[in-house]
Amino acid sequence: MCLSTATLRKQNGEQEEIMRNVSKVYVKDGIVVLSDILGEEFPVPGTLAYCDLVNGKLEIEEMSA
Repeated sequence: MCLSTATLRKQNGEQEEIMRNVSKVYVKDGIVVLSDILGEEFPVPGTLAYCDLVNGKLEIEEMSA
């Protein structure tokens, strides 16, 4: 099974891990919605900046203030 880890790329350049075992992701109205293997959803304001499904990495660019 190929699951991903999502990180948030902050305005100051730092990366913060926000969710593991991400199985689904979709974007709607400026919100990136992550879903884990149990179906738990985690909405993150921002944009999907990078997605590497082979290595299981998702990066979300933090929405500017």
